[in-house]
Amino acid sequence: MQFNTLSRHPVISAVVSAAVSLPMIFALYFMLEPAVVTGQAGTGPHEFTVSQEITGELSFSVAPDDVTLLPSIQGLTGGTGSGTVTFGINTNDPDGYRVTIEFDDATSDVMQQVNGTGTIPNYGGSVTQFFETEVGANQAAFAFTVEGPRAATTFRRSGSSCNESEGTADDSTCWWLGDTSGGTDIVNGSGTANDEQHTLHFRVHVNENPSPALEEGFYRATATITAIPGTS
Repeated sequence: MQFNTLSRHPVISAVVSAAVSLPMIFALYFMLEPAVVTGQAGTGPHEFTVSQEITGELSFSVAPDDVTLLPSIQGLTGGTGSGTVTFGINTNDPDGYRVTIEFDDATSDVMQQVNGTGTIPNYGGSVTQFFETEVGANQAAFAFTVEGPRAATTFRRSGSSCNESEGTADDSTCWWLGDTSGGTDIVNGSGTANDEQHTLHFRVHVNENPSPALEEGFYRATATITAIPGTS
């Protein structure tokens, strides 16, 4: 009588089956091994991207220098002294930039006597194209304006009207000097800039026999301009 050993012994049957199947599995693995190991996806073509971030940058291409107003003004008969300073800006930011100005002691008269206690008053009236005629009799005043392609609206004029957003900003435009504490916009506009230059014009006007009297000597105002990304 013959006995079916495999059917009577499941363990032996499993071992025999494994012994038969294992070589087949190994053979199949080595046939497919490159795809299994590398995740091969055929000959392509395969598209991919390469990225690089460029950050925004803003800097002065030309920094402002000290300014001496000329000519000297006679203390009793009066006169007008003027001076300019130019600064330039570079930026790759399409949102543009703005520039602010702030004077030391911004809430008081900023043009102060170097060796003394005298001051030349700020021109505190409304922004005007006619600065000298706005200074009262027996008075003196100090003011500034800005000229350039992105001059702030305050300093733009249309005809004799100042504070005109579509107006021009040149060397005979709108003069002002009020409270600059916290910074007052002098330049404001969108778009990139390559050495974009603006000019600050400063002026002191003294009428005859000013009161209070202006003592002999130098008077000085200290200002800081700051470039800020974007527009306000």
